[in-house]
Amino acid sequence: MEDYRSLALTQAAELIAQAAGEPITQRCRMRGNWCASAAVFALAARQGLEPEQVAAALVRRVELSHSWFDCVEAEGGYLNLRLSPAWYAAVAAEPVTPGPG
Repeated sequence: MEDYRSLALTQAAELIAQAAGEPITQRCRMRGNWCASAAVFALAARQGLEPEQVAAALVRRVELSHSWFDCVEAEGGYLNLRLSPAWYAAVAAEPVTPGPG
């Protein structure tokens, strides 16, 4: 069985890094149906800008097509990527292997 949660977290970090134009080291975390990233704080510190400014700029640059996400929002200095219905459909379609009874 695929680990769709890990795949989504990895993809969220990759999308943010692509939008930022540089690698990020902070891990994304699951928060309900969102993947949240605090990477903006490190990016803002390196750029000498406020985290809110960097987050707002990244929201405009994150490319979500062909991803597990359907929207990205900035909240404070955090970026939050919402899992799409396609992610839930992939998880639901995965066969379940019964464990010991």
